[in-house]
Order: sequence, then C-alpha cells, then structure tokens
Amino acid sequence: MSDNDFSAIQPMIQSLLQNQMASRFRRVGGMLRPAGAAGTNGAQQGQNIRQVMANYNFGQPPSDLQEATTELQNAVNDSDSSPDLIEAKLAAVRAARNRQTEDTKALQNQLRAVLTLRQEAVLTLSGLLD
Repeated sequence: MSDNDFSAIQPMIQSLLQNQMASRFRRVGGMLRPAGAAGTNGAQQGQNIRQVMANYNFGQPPSDLQEATTELQNAVNDSDSSPDLIEAKLAAVRAARNRQTEDTKALQNQLRAVLTLRQEAVLTLSGLLD
C-alpha cells in the first residue's frame, strides 16, 4: 500500500477514533453533565446525561463504558443507594474500561498491520496509535 492510499485505511481509522472518543468520555464524564442536572431527580439526570453523550458521540449510541459510568454517577448521586449497589456499579465501570482498552489495542493492531512504516509513524505522532 502506498503512503497516499488513505481510502484503504479510512474505515479502520474511523473505528479507532470512535473507540478512542468513547474511552475519553471517562476522563471528562462529569464535565458533560448538563447545567441544572444536579437539581433534577436521578431518572431525569440519567436521561440528560444520555442526551449529552449522544451529542458527544456524534449521534452514535453511548458505549458500554459511558452507560456504566452514567449508572455509577447516578448511584453515587442518590443518597439512598446501598453500598452493594455502588460496589456493583463500580465493578461494571472497571470491567467496561478493561474491555474498552482491549478493544482499542485490537483496533490499533489491525490498523498497524496494514500501514507502511511512515504511516504508522505519522499516526503514532498524532496520538492515534500507541
């Protein structure tokens, strides 16, 4: 493949970018809560967060990690949540993060397998590849 043959790798790059965007949500999750969400009930707040995530994902449905993060945030915000519920939601977030990391690595490896050395270097410098 030539260095200029972007069309061959474009779908792989798009998949990787979407995966990385979903992964980055965990770092900015709380910042995506809409204004006024703190004063709403848990169900309404969860709906508000899902709407913001849909916009953040460019219309794609929330990832498992985003859903798990929202559920944990809702449990933490609800003063009636039991420790067992919070523990379960926390375990779900950790599991989703691990799956997201594995998915990212697999997508990076698939992309790396079809790149020239120059393309790999450029995508590494851009932060798309590790």
